Amino acid sequence: MTHPRFNRLSLDLRLTRGAFRLKVATKITFEKILGIVGPSGSGKSTLLHCIAGLLRASSGRIVFNETTLFDTASKVNLPPQQRRIGYIFQDSLLFPHYRVRGNLLYGAPKSAAAADFAKITELLGLGGLLARRVGSLSGGERRRVALGRALLSQPRFLVLDEPLTGIDASRRREILDYIRALQAETEIAALYVSHDQEEMRVMADQLMVMAQGQVVKVGPCQDLLGKDDPPLSQPGRPNQG
Repeated sequence: MTHPRFNRLSLDLRLTRGAFRLKVATKITFEKILGIVGPSGSGKSTLLHCIAGLLRASSGRIVFNETTLFDTASKVNLPPQQRRIGYIFQDSLLFPHYRVRGNLLYGAPKSAAAADFAKITELLGLGGLLARRVGSLSGGERRRVALGRALLSQPRFLVLDEPLTGIDASRRREILDYIRALQAETEIAALYVSHDQEEMRVMADQLMVMAQGQVVKVGPCQDLLGKDDPPLSQPGRPNQG
């Protein structure tokens, strides 16, 4: 019998940005995908930016499995490229001077197989867009390119911040199924943010609920989303997170 491989994320962070304060201290064990939910302004994106190395916390520590990404006590602060995180931003952040093909291959290791490129471009419906310039793409097309670029980078783990915004319903489930299949094949972990409850039910096995810059609840996704008043719909105080 094959035992599942569990991932461990240890967070102990402090960060102040204007009126917003991030104060997170938690250790989470999850098998495949950790869902992160909470009202707008609860600190989800700020936390993801700290994990990815795009923001530097004032103090604390970030450890994923056996890799220390950030630790002020021991003066460890790996740059984003060394963290090997496939990050999909809400606004895609594609390179305007590259065509779609160039954006997909940006950051992909030389060992990336042509078969992987063909499979991902077919799945995401990008075959007819490879020669297009980024400025000519719709919002949904840009998000699909960003998703393909992250998958082709062969990351240590994925960080997906509402990755299906702008993607039509006919492709949503197909993409969700592919992300899970990819994770199962490669044992790659993912941190997944979404306000869509059904999307989170499909994707996450563990759920971390945030409010006002703090983690307020952690548990199995099916348990937390089984409530009549699920955490995704709880109101929160607006802030800069």
